[in-house]
Amino acid sequence: MARVEDVDRRGRSVRLERLGSSHAGAILAGQDQVLAREVFGCRWEPAELAEFLERAERWSTDGPVREFAARQVAGGNADIDTDTGMNAGTGTGTGTGTGAGTDAHARSACGEIVGGGGLHLLGRGLERGQADMSYWVLAPQRRHGWGAAIARALRDTARSDPRIRTLVLRIAPENAASQHVARGAGARPTGRSERHPGDASRRVERWELDLDDEPERDPERDLDPDRDLDPDDREAGTARLRWPDDPSDHP
Repeated sequence: MARVEDVDRRGRSVRLERLGSSHAGAILAGQDQVLAREVFGCRWEPAELAEFLERAERWSTDGPVREFAARQVAGGNADIDTDTGMNAGTGTGTGTGTGAGTDAHARSACGEIVGGGGLHLLGRGLERGQADMSYWVLAPQRRHGWGAAIARALRDTARSDPRIRTLVLRIAPENAASQHVARGAGARPTGRSERHPGDASRRVERWELDLDDEPERDPERDLDPDRDLDPDDREAGTARLRWPDDPSDHP
């Protein structure tokens, strides 16, 4: 397990868990039209989501496609536990990759699921050393800074992977909230336009984050991270949380 010390300026911190069946209830309850359009590809139905999450649980923890759920953490520190899932209802561990001490910490420090994200080393437009990063926030949790906390946790996870030097983010041009989150994590627009991963009729802007660079600080935004954001802003990076083939089939 790796520890992340990069905590949101408002004290927001998340623990990344390997996405699995225990997260189905939170996703079904928190999905909305925004997530269906920008991230999920369509609105999840219970049976379809259950099938997808069961497949996700079979993917290798160090494989080319990784998806995470993000859980609130109290106390200002975030753990990354990609080998276990946490039961959303009870907060108890369901995997075998941690010991009793870790389970006790998780029960005492972790709260509800607020969103999630992914790191994909395979995909359209990716070169060697690049990975696609996406992030999403469940509808009831938006406007509280969780998108920024999730993006930073994913960035720090990528930094611990020697295969990744650059993160690629694909963001709809009208999605001001996602652009705000991406910039806060250190990503910058490249000026390139690409096809939306989930909708060939739409275009997205390509952003990149060099993991060797430290994000620049904007003092005015440090004082008010939500400045210039509308109440319905989305805090969702563009991605498609479903694949026709099992990523574990790829080398």
